[in-house]
Amino acid sequence: MPDIASVQNSVGPLHSIPSTGREGIERPASLETPADRLQRQDRVEVSRHAEWFQALREMPEIRQDRVDAVQKAIQQDAYITPEKIDAAIQGLLQDVLG
Repeated sequence: MPDIASVQNSVGPLHSIPSTGREGIERPASLETPADRLQRQDRVEVSRHAEWFQALREMPEIRQDRVDAVQKAIQQDAYITPEKIDAAIQGLLQDVLG
């Protein structure tokens, strides 16, 4: 490759520095030292939201044990209890009245 330098700010010859995912990009060879190459590492940062989405993806779509328990309670007329009705009314009042 021919030497290329700007007129006012000479940076020396340009050489292609291999970089994952950036084939064909050329940078001044003088900007990166061997120590820089040794210290450079790839890293990935995952947000909390990404972790939650991953956990959701790993969960079964249907929690069959819960479905079976609710179906059994409904069949035995044990699903709707006075305590659940009171809790629902209290929650509704709290939402409405603030």
